[in-house]
Amino acid sequence: MSSLVNDIKQVLEEEGGHHYFIAISSGKDSVALAHAVHSLGFPVTFLHVNYHLRGEESNEDQRWLENFAKSLDVELIVHDVNFSLTDLKKGNLQQIARDIRYSFFEKKLLRHKNSFLLVAHHQHDQLENFWLHLFRNSGRSGLMGMSVRKNKIIRPMLKVNPKDITAYLIQNGIEWREDSSNKKNNYLRNSIRNRLLPELSLNFPTLSASILLIQEKLGEQEKEDEIFIQRFLTDHKNIFLLEELHEFSDDKLLLFIKSFGLKGSQLGEFRNFLISQSGAKFIVNTSSEFLKDRKFIAFITTEKKANQFSLNVKEVSKLPEIFDKISLYVNKEKIKGELFIRFWQEGDRIFPLGINGSKLLSDVFTTAKIPNSQKISIPLICDEEHILWCYGLVIDRRKIANNNDNCLMKITIEI
Repeated sequence: MSSLVNDIKQVLEEEGGHHYFIAISSGKDSVALAHAVHSLGFPVTFLHVNYHLRGEESNEDQRWLENFAKSLDVELIVHDVNFSLTDLKKGNLQQIARDIRYSFFEKKLLRHKNSFLLVAHHQHDQLENFWLHLFRNSGRSGLMGMSVRKNKIIRPMLKVNPKDITAYLIQNGIEWREDSSNKKNNYLRNSIRNRLLPELSLNFPTLSASILLIQEKLGEQEKEDEIFIQRFLTDHKNIFLLEELHEFSDDKLLLFIKSFGLKGSQLGEFRNFLISQSGAKFIVNTSSEFLKDRKFIAFITTEKKANQFSLNVKEVSKLPEIFDKISLYVNKEKIKGELFIRFWQEGDRIFPLGINGSKLLSDVFTTAKIPNSQKISIPLICDEEHILWCYGLVIDRRKIANNNDNCLMKITIEI
C-alpha cells in the first residue's frame, strides 16, 4: 500500500463515515483521491460541477469523468451551471463559483446518513493559503490554513506532497486532464502557485517546511483557544461580563462570535458593540440577538422564524393582465427541487427583473432604505438553485414565466 493510500485510509477510518462524496474535477489531485478512496473499498459517489466557463474543454472534462466513473462503477452526479460568463463577471467569479459548488455539495450530503464530503487539498494548497492570507493581512485563522476536517468536509490528503500524488497516478497507470486556466496568472492564487512558490523553493528550499511548522503551531494555539471558549460559554450560559470580553484577544473574540454563527468580517463591528450604550442590540440572525447592558451582554432568542410564513403554490393557465407585488409567476419547468423560504444571508445575490447582471441583496435593501433590524425578517423564496423572489422588493428574472410558457405556477405567501 502506497503512503498516499495509507494516509487517506488512516484519516477516513478515524472519521468513520458511512458514505463519502468526492468533489472531483478531471485534475490529478481529485482523480488520485477518488481512485485511492475507491480502491480502499469505501462507499463513494463522485460530484462534479460543470460551469461551462472553458467552452468545449469543460464538456470534454465532463465526458472524461463520466468514462472514469464508469470504469470504477461509481455514480457520478454532475451539476450543470447555466450562468453565462458575463453574468458571473458581474461579481467575484471565484466566490460565486464556490458558493454554487458548495451549495450543490451540501444538498447531496443529505442523501446519506453520516456522510462526508472529501476534497483533494494537499500540502501545497496549505502553502498557497498561507501566502494568500498573508497578502490579505489575515489573522491567525487565515494563516494557519485548513484543517483535515471542518464540519462535514474532510481533506484526507492535506499533509501529502503533490509529488507523491503524481507518483501514485503514474504507478497505477491513471490518466488525468490539465485545466488550462490553472496556468493563467490572472488570479492571486495562480500567481502564488505558478510564480512565487517555485521561486521561493529554488532560493529558500527550507522555507516551505518552516511555514508548515508555523501553521501547525498556529493550529495548536487555535485548538487551545477553542477549548477555552467552550468552557467560557458553558460557565456563563447566555450572560457574558463585559470586563472579561474586553480582555479577549482578537483571536479569542473571533472564536466567541463564530460560536454564535457570526463571521470574521463582523469582528470590528462586534468590538464596537461592546463599547456601545446600554440597550444597544447586535443582530445575530432572524431568531437571536445580543442585548447590551451596563456590565454585561445577553444572548437572547427572538420570535422571528421562517416557519411563520407558508407558501401557497398553484398552477395557472395564463398570466394576469396586471401584476401585483404579492404574487410571483414562474415557469414550473425551470424550478429545481423543492421551493422553500429562508431569510437573508451575507453575500446573497439576485438577478433582478428589468436590469442587466446581478445585484447583492444588501444593496437592494440599502436602495429600498430597509434598516438592518428589518432586512433579516424579509422572506426569500428559493428553489435548490437560486433565490427567486425577495418578497415585496425584487424578483429574480431567470425563472419568471412569460405568455409562451406551457407550465405556469403562481406563488404567494401566507403569514
